[in-house]
Amino acid sequence: MFSSIITFRTEAQKTRRLIAKPGKKTIEPKPIAYEEDNLDLENTDLFPIIKAQSVSQSTATNLPPGITQKFYDLYTHINERTQLTTPSHEMPRHTRLNSLIYHTTTRAEAELLREIVAQWRRKLLPITLVTSRLLIKKLCEIDAHHLVFDMLADRSKYALKPNVEMFRWIMLAYANEVVKLVEETTRIIKSEDKSEDKSEDKSEDKSDAELVLDDLYRTFGLMPYYDIPQFDVHLYTIMLSASIKLESWQLVDEVARELIDYLDEYHNQEKDIFKEYSDEARMSWSTSCLEVLMLLEKWYGENKNLIYAEKFKNLQEQWNKEIKKIQD
Repeated sequence: MFSSIITFRTEAQKTRRLIAKPGKKTIEPKPIAYEEDNLDLENTDLFPIIKAQSVSQSTATNLPPGITQKFYDLYTHINERTQLTTPSHEMPRHTRLNSLIYHTTTRAEAELLREIVAQWRRKLLPITLVTSRLLIKKLCEIDAHHLVFDMLADRSKYALKPNVEMFRWIMLAYANEVVKLVEETTRIIKSEDKSEDKSEDKSEDKSDAELVLDDLYRTFGLMPYYDIPQFDVHLYTIMLSASIKLESWQLVDEVARELIDYLDEYHNQEKDIFKEYSDEARMSWSTSCLEVLMLLEKWYGENKNLIYAEKFKNLQEQWNKEIKKIQD
């Protein structure tokens, strides 16, 4: 059931408020220019055809494991032309980095890509919004989102330019990893007889999922580092759905209460939380949020917190009306 929510641990004492506390500098919500997800990754303007004679060809018959010939040739070309001693007139065209990103298909290649981005920046070559978008999306697609987090955590070294949409990709990748780990653990428990050794394995698998959940929240915490508002309903539902899957109920309670506070603030100011998005995006996100709201209403009801149960019930009604309005 939860897999459909995410197409997209901490102990209670380790959790902290996700929204800035009073007295600290806060990031005020502001309209954000969201890019439509319509980039053509094979567009010749972004990825020009590279002539064979312009790229250093590998003479080795055996490539490193997980490295394709095309990637290796592009990597070698950029690496040789971004050394500290490379004169400016020999540096690569800026589109070459986009080409390397496009041809990145494995975790091993992603590791080399990260090194090249750092080397690229040491030569003061630019990392544009388009390059940031392509890089983050590509690494999330090949399950290398952990590398994206490391790069975002060191702004001076990699100089990426993320926006809310890119943070959403990363958090969805982490959330999907949580679901995968939990489902794998459940499958093992159901298919094998329980024993002392297997109980230890279960504990280890659970810990892995909790660590991934930590990284999801740490990614969310990086947003103010880039002056990006954290007030996004979809991001909150991603965190909630992953936390529910892991049954981290104390964390669920904290995030859900902050979500309610956030939505109440918007309601009091008569703001439309999805006004920046297209109808298609509003429909998709409203639908994906509904199941989370139903689970929260049920959980708060079972725990005798009728106030919050009623709040989440009312939210479901509001979003069902929003979906109907879009459909009409």
